[in-house]
Order: sequence, then C-alpha cells, then structure tokens
Amino acid sequence: MASTLTPSGWTVEPDVVDERDPLPRLTGAQITALNARIAAGSNEFPTATAIIRSDDEVVFLKQGTGLSARFEAAGNDATALKKTEAAATDGATKIGTPTGTVQDDLDARITKTGDDFLQDGASAIGAPVLLKLKERVTPLDFMTTAMKSDVRGGAPVLDHTLSIQNMLNSGEKTMDFLRWQYNVDWGNSGHLATFTGRDDITLIGRGALLKNLHSFTLDNIAAVFAASNCKRLTIKGLNFEGVPIADKSNPTTGIGYRGASFLYLTNACEDVEVEAALKYLRYGVVAGSYSNGALGNNKNINQKLRAFECGYPVAHYLSENVGLDIVALSSHRASYLAGVKGIHGQVLCKDQYIAPIQVLISDALVSAGVSRGSSDVALKVRDIGSTIFIPNSYLCAISLSRVDPGTVYENIKIESTLTGTDTIATTMSPFALYSAVNAALPGVYPFDWEPTIYMKSIDVTVNCDRSAQTVAGPTVGGDFYINTIASGAHFATVSDFRLRANMRTGSGGNPRSLYCVVPGLTDGVRVEDSNFTGYAMEYLSNTTAPITFVNCVGMSATSSFAGETSQYRFINTDTSSSAQPTANATFVQSKVANAGVITKTVIRDITLTGPSVTSANFIPAGSLIRGVSGRLKTAITGASGFQVGVTGGLTRYADLSLTAVDSTFDSRNMLQAEVDNGPRYTNVGTGLIVTAKTSDFTGGVLRIAVTYDVMGVPS
Repeated sequence: MASTLTPSGWTVEPDVVDERDPLPRLTGAQITALNARIAAGSNEFPTATAIIRSDDEVVFLKQGTGLSARFEAAGNDATALKKTEAAATDGATKIGTPTGTVQDDLDARITKTGDDFLQDGASAIGAPVLLKLKERVTPLDFMTTAMKSDVRGGAPVLDHTLSIQNMLNSGEKTMDFLRWQYNVDWGNSGHLATFTGRDDITLIGRGALLKNLHSFTLDNIAAVFAASNCKRLTIKGLNFEGVPIADKSNPTTGIGYRGASFLYLTNACEDVEVEAALKYLRYGVVAGSYSNGALGNNKNINQKLRAFECGYPVAHYLSENVGLDIVALSSHRASYLAGVKGIHGQVLCKDQYIAPIQVLISDALVSAGVSRGSSDVALKVRDIGSTIFIPNSYLCAISLSRVDPGTVYENIKIESTLTGTDTIATTMSPFALYSAVNAALPGVYPFDWEPTIYMKSIDVTVNCDRSAQTVAGPTVGGDFYINTIASGAHFATVSDFRLRANMRTGSGGNPRSLYCVVPGLTDGVRVEDSNFTGYAMEYLSNTTAPITFVNCVGMSATSSFAGETSQYRFINTDTSSSAQPTANATFVQSKVANAGVITKTVIRDITLTGPSVTSANFIPAGSLIRGVSGRLKTAITGASGFQVGVTGGLTRYADLSLTAVDSTFDSRNMLQAEVDNGPRYTNVGTGLIVTAKTSDFTGGVLRIAVTYDVMGVPS
C-alpha cells in the first residue's frame, strides 16, 4: 500500500510501506518495461519482484508487498543492476536487507535529520523525524539482534540487564517495555536504575515482566527503580517477579526480610502513579525510611498493586496523600503506614506470615525524640479468606512504634471486615488499637502509653462474622480490642471516639469480650448502630467521660473492672444482660435484659361509614398512651364532623366539626380532663371509636396514629 508519509525527494511505489524508492536513473519507460517482463513471468527475477528507483539514483530490487516486503540496494550503475539481476536469476531465496523487512529496516535507516514528521490533524507542527522517533524508546533500541530475537521468542534466556539500564539511563522521558519479558540481575545490593531529580518519567509496561533470578541474601533495600526528589513519575502495567523464599515464616530471613523492592521513593518525590503485578519481593512500593525522617515527605502517591508473596506491598514513612488499591496474597504486612498524612482506599488481603498485624497504621520518626502519628485516614480493609494466619493476630490495627511526646493520631476512619470459620481467619481479629512498644524496643521507653500521646477523632467500624465457626476464636485481645493504658496514670489522651461493631458469633464457645479501655478520655465514646449479640463489652474510662450506646442491640455485660466508675448512656439500645453498671448509667428508650421502656407508634387508615366505626385493639394491653393524632385522607360526606375516643369516653381525643381533606387533630384537641389526669395506662387491648356528628358517615377516610410506651419484663 502507498505510504501516507512521503519525505521530500522520494517517490513511493504502490504496495510498498514507507519505501524510499532508490534505482539508477532509468527512464520511466525502462522501468515500465522491466516490470512488465517481471509481471509476464520472466525467470530473471523471483515472483512478486519489482524494480524501483529514486531521484538520487539509488536502485532497489524489491520482493513482496506491504509490511513483509524485503528490498536490496542495487547500486547506481548498470553493473550493480546486473549483479542484482544475476543474484535473483541464480535462485536466491532471500532478496532484501540482512536484518529484516521493510518495517524493520526502512524505519531504522531514516538518517535525513532535516526531514519533517507531520502528525495528522489541524494545527500540527512538523518536527525532525529523529526527534519524533526518540520521543519514546524501548529496550529493543538498546539490544543486539540476538537479544531482540531472544526477547521476541517469548521465553528469553539471555541477561537483558545492561540494555534495560541503558534505556532507563538514556535521559528519555517515555520508555515503553512492549509487553515482553526481560531477565535482569543487578546483584545483591544497589538498584537496577536510579532517578535523581528527574521529572515526567513514564514507564509503559503493557503487561511486560521484569524477571529477576537473583536470590537476595542481605537485609537491605535493593530496588528495581529508586527515585529521589522526582516529580510526576508513572509506572503502569509493568510487572516484576523475583525468586520465591523457601522458608516464608523464618523470623529473620522469611517474607518481608529478603528480596528485591520494586519502587523506592525518597527525598520528597511527588505525583507518583504505580500500577503493577508483583511476585516474590521484599517491598512493592517503599517510601521514606523507618529510621531516617529526612528521606520522607513523598507526596501524592497512588498505588494499584496485585501482590503475591510480597513482604510489604506498600510501606510508607512520613508520606502525604497516599492512595491504596491493594490486593495482597501471602504477605508479612499487607500495608505499613507510618506517620502518613492522608490515606484513602482499600486493602484486600489473604494469608499472613510473621507479623501479627496485616494492615498497620503507626507513627514515624521525624527526628530524635520526635515522631509523627498518622492522620486523615479513610481506609477499608477486608480479609479475603486467610487459611494461613498468626494466632491471636489482627487484620488491621493502630499501634505505636514509639512513645515520643506530642505524637498525634487524628481524623482516622477505618472499616475492617473479617469472616471467620474453623479454617479461615479462625483466631485473627478484625481490629485493635494498642501499644506494644516495650516489647519491640525494650528499655527505650518506660511505658507503652503516656498522656502526651493523643488519639483524636477515631472512627472505627468492625464487621465480624463467625456464624459458621464451631471452634474457639481469639483468646488474646479480641474481635474488637482498644486499650490505651499501660498502668496507673500512663495512658493516652483520647477524644471523640466513634465505634460500630456488627458481630455474629458461632457455636465455638463464648467469644472473648470486646474491649474499650480509654481512661484518658476527655469527652466521650459513642457506639452507634451496633449488634453485639453473643458478646460482652468491657469498657473503662473515668468518672466524667461517658460511653454512649445509640441504636445498639444484643449487648451483654458492659464491665467487670473492679471498682470502676465509668459513666454509661443507653439510647434506644437493647442490652441483653441484667449485669449492667446501673449505678452510673442513664437509659433513654432502652432495655436492660428486656426490661425498660420502648416507645412505639401505630398508624391505621379507618374508612368511615354509618354512625360509628371501631378499630379493635388499636392500643395494646400494658401501654402508656402518649397521644393520639390524625388526618383526613378523604373528605367526610354525610356527617358534619367526627369524634375520636374509646368506650366510655367517645370524645376523649377529638371532637371536631371538620370534613375537608387534610383536616388534622393532635394532643391539643384532647379533653381538658384527659390532659389534667396525665397519660393513661391500659391493662387490656383497647379499640378506638370514630363517631359521626349530626348524621351518619357516607364516606371519608381518617388516618389515626397512636403513640405509646411499652414496659419490658426483666429476663
């Protein structure tokens, strides 16, 4: 086919792609005659051969068409042309250049730097062809012919490290890995490529795989890509596979302690996008440092990672605005987020090795004696079927790394979801907030907590379903465990806690109690819309800061702490056990062991006909009537108005000469004597009677609402 691009000075034959046409200056008639002989079946040339030429007197003998065409320069004199004809006549099976087809060779031989490339479209501006070609480079641009064949074969065996490094160090901004697999090995330390102060780097993978066959033996960060002080770095669709760790649970050389790292960010990198499938690494994306705060301050990092046997798919220290879309199968920690300002997204994880917390939110070292807690978090975490887990571990936790004064955790919202069975997440708990610093750093801090550690505006939702579990669950901590005290006056300062717990137990014995221990609470804990059926909750604060349960059901005893004086508020809450600290409790529309007051409202539509209509058992037995109200839904006909009451008091609740649609009555229309006597109890089911005034009803519908209290009997 004819090329859509014709550089100045070239002519293009039909059925040839990007061919610049070179033959000696034969006349048009001579070329026509030669091609006519070929078309007629002359045995001087192979089938589908054509003679073409260019104005600069270069001759080509071309065989084949389209992208598969091959061609050979024949020279600029008759002798060269004769040699070419002789080669063809001798039965040469290959006519063309030594290295490939038109697509491979012509494109590679553009040397006229003055030729302009012009993109289709209005207002496009021409650019030198070489510069246009260099806008995007590939590893193949830095490979020998043998290496290219090795890669394109689909099962490469050669080492492509140097070619990859040459491309990455070329200074070009866009690098395309062309979906192939490449073998790399940069040793036991250092990085495959380092970007320092470089901006606008884009690595396009298209599903390409970097495969590393090196087994790492050092406890270090040996990264595929290391970026320092870079902005606008994008890695998309580029995957990595390392060497599996044989002993995954080894506490010093197992998952999370050995292996390559995919991307290492330091020194205030910004605007980073990573999308990759990662297999057999130590870290996926690691930003900053556990021990050196100066390496942090990386910002605006979005990660979409699918990780298998990766110790830490993400680990961030002192980062800001971190986006997570993580699926982690078999990890040390699915996510480690320390001193991060701004976390959003979700983490799905399965199977846990070594560390007792899958998703850890912690603090990070800024400088000696100064740490920063995490803040502005909106994170969802879900276990997706862990059959390998640490006994009495946690799916998600807020846990201190240090007890440096002034460390603040603030504005954190977490939803943690877990389904446990006899084989899945059996003793893993959904959530915890605690400190084990003394165990991790013995002798560094005297206590796990101090009042100079602040927990502010923490909002936690726990979804735990153990309904199919027949064996015991966690025996330490619990499915919901919050403990902010070490001992005595060594506790965190806590404010604005909100909790939700949707719990379902199985037949595996009584579950361990849910704990909320916050003696440093300054305002209150609010527990909302929770189902505690089958669980006890142990709560401890102080004499002034209450815990308030709103719209909760199924909760058994709320405290067993000796001498505890915590304050309780129960609002529209069913506490299923009578073992409540009632001396310090206030109950509003709540029940304790089924005892308590519940307010209900019943609404009925009554069709009006005849002298009166009775709606039987409108008010149940044992009710305290709060009030009766109503509205005409359909206009009254026949009568001049209506009365509402009971047997022996037909006008107790209303006596009105109203007939129009939307006419209403309420407690203001009650008899004065009824108001004076106060609310009335009924000990039997009572019907409401609507009586016609003046004459019988012939039509109309009256909607009536009765509001009453029901007193429960203690179980």
